[in-house]
Amino acid sequence: MLQLLPGDWRSEFDPDVQITAAQAVVTVLCYQGRTGGHAALYLEHIELPSHDAVVQKIHLTAEKQKVVNIVINIDIEEKERNEEHMGRYNGTLFHSWPITPVMVTSLLFAANRFKFKNEAGRYRYRLAGGAVGWLSTRPGTRGVNCADFAIKILGEAGIQNIPSHLFTTPRRVVGA
Repeated sequence: MLQLLPGDWRSEFDPDVQITAAQAVVTVLCYQGRTGGHAALYLEHIELPSHDAVVQKIHLTAEKQKVVNIVINIDIEEKERNEEHMGRYNGTLFHSWPITPVMVTSLLFAANRFKFKNEAGRYRYRLAGGAVGWLSTRPGTRGVNCADFAIKILGEAGIQNIPSHLFTTPRRVVGA
């Protein structure tokens, strides 16, 4: 069991990793099951110059409006430490990466860039994701799911290059 000193903050996903002003952690999490259900990124970092401990959940959700219109939302939500995770380890898979403050900025920039492109009509929700998702949309748009979003953001931020496949699922993003 880890003994924590006052002011010591460890990642909720990898308690061996200390979160400091010089080191953050990003985790991609999915639920167990055939495809993993939903992929979400969790960013644990120290915000400068305030030195506040911040946990953010970054993910793509799809909302059905009317009969055929599915709207993609890119959510960047602040969470309390331990708020969402403690009862959810059962039934979840995840992969974590220690990252630098520069990568934190890159990750948030990539998520906001995706959000901006989405609002401009670049993306359409496709359950399948991967190449099938891309091929099932008209030219000029891309079909994506939550796993495609996580892959794109991690790659664009220079954190991890996860290849997309014919079908991209949340389980594939965590390496399961």
